[in-house]
Amino acid sequence: MPIAQLCCFLLCFFIQSFLNIIIFIMRVVLSLLVLLGVPLAVEAASARLNFCLDGWVMYRSKCYYLENNPASWGAAESFCADSESSLASAHSPLEYRFLQRLALTGGHPFAWLGGYNFLGEWRWEDGSVFNYHNWESMASTSDYQCLHVNTEGDKGWSNHGCEVFFPYICEMSSNC
Repeated sequence: MPIAQLCCFLLCFFIQSFLNIIIFIMRVVLSLLVLLGVPLAVEAASARLNFCLDGWVMYRSKCYYLENNPASWGAAESFCADSESSLASAHSPLEYRFLQRLALTGGHPFAWLGGYNFLGEWRWEDGSVFNYHNWESMASTSDYQCLHVNTEGDKGWSNHGCEVFFPYICEMSSNC
């Protein structure tokens, strides 16, 4: 595990532990107040920290990273895995639009996503269900088995040959 991620994990762990102790103390105090008959309208909530590493962008509790150096889909997948993340997946029009805008920040018309075709079925590399479809055009899946975002206006994604070099977007959970 890289030192930056280890430090981030340890910091997150200690902050989360500290907040859990505070919440425990609040719950004990609230229980005592209830036992004493003091009327309360406040309920304790559990603590959760959401943040991303430097260079990553948060969107809806996930962190995203745009790698501007083009690579094949397989090399992009390896890069993301080395960062303990995966190529990005899109499950709604809003999420896809966010990925389009992120790729545009680097001035890229296309960027690899985590979609791939396996035995005639589209899947996401992160293991999530391929339940949202936003095809601009679909080429033959026998030669074009990897998915890329298209940043031109409201165009949907397309499939392309996995050996082509595009920039790519990695995603990981932001929760500690």
